[in-house]
Amino acid sequence: MKKRNLIVSLATLGAVAAVATSAALYVVKPEDESIHIGVNTNVDVNYLISDVTDDETLINPTTPTRNYDFSIAGKINETSAFKQPYVLAKLTVTITPSVASLGSYITPTCKLNYTEGTHFAKTESLNTITFGEAAAETGVITGSLTTYIRVADDASVGGTAVDLGITLNTVDDEIFVTTLANATYDVKIDLTTDEAYEVAYVVGDMNGWTASDAYEMVANIESTTGFEWMWLGTTIAEGTELKAMHENGAWSDGDGNSKAPANMTGVYWTGDDRVPVTYSHSN
Repeated sequence: MKKRNLIVSLATLGAVAAVATSAALYVVKPEDESIHIGVNTNVDVNYLISDVTDDETLINPTTPTRNYDFSIAGKINETSAFKQPYVLAKLTVTITPSVASLGSYITPTCKLNYTEGTHFAKTESLNTITFGEAAAETGVITGSLTTYIRVADDASVGGTAVDLGITLNTVDDEIFVTTLANATYDVKIDLTTDEAYEVAYVVGDMNGWTASDAYEMVANIESTTGFEWMWLGTTIAEGTELKAMHENGAWSDGDGNSKAPANMTGVYWTGDDRVPVTYSHSN
């Protein structure tokens, strides 16, 4: 499954341009904005990015933040053996200023919005991009986050909502007027897979105790009790011996192998090698 190398890119040109009529009054002259979306597909998953909307704030020292909103999703191809409701994705945001020094005067923020009260909503490392420092020569700022997002046919309907903000930091009037007043920036958003991320699998008699796409587990983004690996499906027969296995070498614990219950609908595991799997089932 992790052989996926799909890339979805979106670039938007935004303006933070202004000219000074006095030391305290700025008249903003925004440039045209354009949005470009390119999509590549493969045999497993398409990554989707919705149209981007923004509050059209003209960034300057008086109104320093411009907010962008969009949604992201994975769309499972019919031929894929992977059939889970969430999919691993790497969201990368790159900001390229037209004037290198602008990079040191802007702060980007980017957060994915999960259901309130869930572990993903409460855990910053799972929902918030950490951005690096602006590159010295170019001012380029880049940040990325590998996490799980919803599967949907349309990112705008059922996808995972994302908030992106670009904020102009406190800046000396003279520097703003002489250096930054006519600066612009490009925002590029990439949604890809992450080949280096290690996942968990359900392994057992049904797949020869080896990792396979059909039994790849995903993080349960709706869990309210903590991080949890999950596999949903009805293809494992009652009595099948199985365990959960993580690519980092951990196996679910228990007294021997676990056996699937009747009418099983899901397998769950915390990822802790001291903890056995649990199950959901229909009546």
